[in-house]
Amino acid sequence: MGQRYENGLEIHVGDAVSYSGQLGTVVLVADRGDYSDAYPESEWPQAMYPTGFMIEFSNGARLFLDAADEDLDLVGKSGAAWFFQLTGRASRRRDYSW
Repeated sequence: MGQRYENGLEIHVGDAVSYSGQLGTVVLVADRGDYSDAYPESEWPQAMYPTGFMIEFSNGARLFLDAADEDLDLVGKSGAAWFFQLTGRASRRRDYSW
């Protein structure tokens, strides 16, 4: 079974999340070998990180977790289109920065 939020949905690269109130984006999911362009497998090899996922926060900080916990909340599924629709911003999909 892959990484999942408490509500049962799978965690994917590009998901917008809140961890303890801090906004961020999922940038890799090691279990599935799912990596964003900014965090390639060559720099985060599955041999060293066989399970877990990493969040990059809007302030640039990163957090690697072995599994989701009660502090992790899904804000929006992968891709930033939902955010741009809500805010009326032009669609810039470069890095999902808030």
